[in-house]
Amino acid sequence: MSRSTEFGALAGNYGALDDCVLEHFDECFTGWGEARLAKEFDRTLEKVRHPFLHMNIYLKGLRVQRWGVLFTSRGCNKTCHFCQTPRFYRKPYQLPIDELERVVWQYKQEGVGQVIVLDENFGHFDDAATEVIDLLHYYGLKWNPLTRVETLHRNYDSWMERGLCGASIGAESLNQDSLDGAKKGNDSNQTRQVLGWMKRDRILSQVFYIIGFEEDTEASIRDNILELKEYRVDSPQIQILTPYPKTILYKNIEDNYGILDHDLSKYDSTNLVWRHPNISPESMAKLLRWSNDQLFDINSSFSTFKKIAFRSLAGLVTPGGSATRSPLWAGNIDLGR
Repeated sequence: MSRSTEFGALAGNYGALDDCVLEHFDECFTGWGEARLAKEFDRTLEKVRHPFLHMNIYLKGLRVQRWGVLFTSRGCNKTCHFCQTPRFYRKPYQLPIDELERVVWQYKQEGVGQVIVLDENFGHFDDAATEVIDLLHYYGLKWNPLTRVETLHRNYDSWMERGLCGASIGAESLNQDSLDGAKKGNDSNQTRQVLGWMKRDRILSQVFYIIGFEEDTEASIRDNILELKEYRVDSPQIQILTPYPKTILYKNIEDNYGILDHDLSKYDSTNLVWRHPNISPESMAKLLRWSNDQLFDINSSFSTFKKIAFRSLAGLVTPGGSATRSPLWAGNIDLGR
């Protein structure tokens, strides 16, 4: 592994740099991301490697499944107004495939239930993503990426054929005006199609959804949440629009509406910290609770349970498969840890 680099973690920053990026590091990345990470661990960049990272599911205190976590690229080429990623990485870059194979091989030996790919936007590098998918498929591992709606929409069928068992997507809103205002670049119709396909094919879904865009009203939020409910999302993540410091959104909101609360401990996506034109902080808090009550109900839990049962049975009849290696999900089901 000529390009392998030792990997650590600092404040959630994971990654590795290949040779071509290292050549231009002073120009492109000084003081950002992995530079701070390497300095913290008193390492040179050439010695930063991808660690073996795990997520575990427990049942009554006993671990019933282990997932492997994989990063195949760093950064994002989008400039969503509410996102801080552009402040950490100026341009996306991919990690070396031989370093990733070392990690995937280890996960295979451990019998992990699935590999969670936590890139900002898996699939941005088409050729590199294909290499990673072929690698996971070769080792017989199911996988679940964090990706964009349009990327999943474009690759859905081919990824399903190569072991896709679920996906985490930033839908953000079913209101196209809100998406356009945030420069998200999503097509709400594609979002609806993708959610419909995932429900139809019984694959696990995690959706990041934001309420409180400036165009939102209490009525529009309730209508959109009830529509989202129809897709039986396994792990809906509902967040209140938050103007994080140093983002484009923060400047826009500060100039046009005003910030109500500068206490950064409140900037956790569960509080309305700015002066919304249509909704008060108290009403927004009630809307957040109502949204979660709607989406985490008995019908959604039963839908998730059926997906788990379906995939477990499929694992039993697949040569070399097993029910215990079929991905479980902790989103809408209380496993009683």
